[in-house]
Amino acid sequence: MNHEEMVKRLDDGEGPFDVVIEKWQQIVDKDIGNDGSEDGDLSINCAFCHLYFEDGVCTLDCPIIAKTEKHGCNGTPFKIYEAASTCGNDGLMQDKAVEFLEWLKNLKTENEGENDENH
Repeated sequence: MNHEEMVKRLDDGEGPFDVVIEKWQQIVDKDIGNDGSEDGDLSINCAFCHLYFEDGVCTLDCPIIAKTEKHGCNGTPFKIYEAASTCGNDGLMQDKAVEFLEWLKNLKTENEGENDENH
């Protein structure tokens, strides 16, 4: 999923969790790395960053920040994935991609539960 497709899907009303989870599923399934290509540049293709990044920082509305209370996906498996990408450690990247995908799915479930409680 490239940036334009991600933006179109968000503009068409698809939820950001679904877009983010699908992106990470693609990374897990196709072993797409954070290599700077259109498909691999995760900072460009993150639906949360697209929606919640303002003036050089992520806002507190980002569900990841709301969970971790940290900016830049710190406190998530993504940070180890990112470091492994820098070092070219493909095995660790794949392991952390799988872990981050599960982390995102759990976060979506938690958020859905909170939304149900608030209605």
